[in-house]
Amino acid sequence: MSGFVPAKLGHAQAFARPVRVTIDQRPDAYAPAPFDGRKFRNASGPGSHGIGAALRWMLGRKPGPWPRQVAIPPAPKPLARVEDGSLRATLVGHATVLIQVAGWNIVTDPVWSRRIGPLPGLGVPRVTPPAFPLADLPKIDAVLLSHDH
Repeated sequence: MSGFVPAKLGHAQAFARPVRVTIDQRPDAYAPAPFDGRKFRNASGPGSHGIGAALRWMLGRKPGPWPRQVAIPPAPKPLARVEDGSLRATLVGHATVLIQVAGWNIVTDPVWSRRIGPLPGLGVPRVTPPAFPLADLPKIDAVLLSHDH
């Protein structure tokens, strides 16, 4: 697909000029996501493998070297709002990003826990802390979830 994408949030335009985007997409890329009335399902990949498959993978894999901790400087406390026509994106860590644009505060895949995984105590431990504490997160207008665990 090729074309211009207007980046609008409400009545405010996020970018001063259009952005050219070229993406190869499946013919059904804009079809509604499969929803059974209870949960969405990933239309582009295999179905759920279940807890048994996850446990076999976790117990049978041979992970490579991984640091216990990586020191990075914390990010400054986010502004309450960004309304000056600019866009501010703060990488919090993992898949979490705070996007501030046109007076909107949007957070993607919010994770402030010490492990990234499907259940407490399971999953990969963080090697870096979140860029700023959860208490510093400004009032959020929208949450974007790109994936689940």
